[in-house]
Amino acid sequence: MQLGGYVADIVPDPESPCIYHCIVQRIGSPKVLYLRQEPTFAAALDCGHRLLQQLARNFREKAGAIYEFATVESVK
Repeated sequence: MQLGGYVADIVPDPESPCIYHCIVQRIGSPKVLYLRQEPTFAAALDCGHRLLQQLARNFREKAGAIYEFATVESVK
């Protein structure tokens, strides 16, 4: 699944056929933002969809800002 600048892959576990992995990443990045395990494909799909919605919503809120402020303490 893809939403905004993020993608969620649902992958069955080769060791255990009753576990599905939900892997969420930013498109074009190797960094895994979320890695979840669910007992069914439907549950993994639902989890991926919710995570993508949350990330896309946060991305849209930041995209509308002209400036982003940070304190010295928060940068450390």
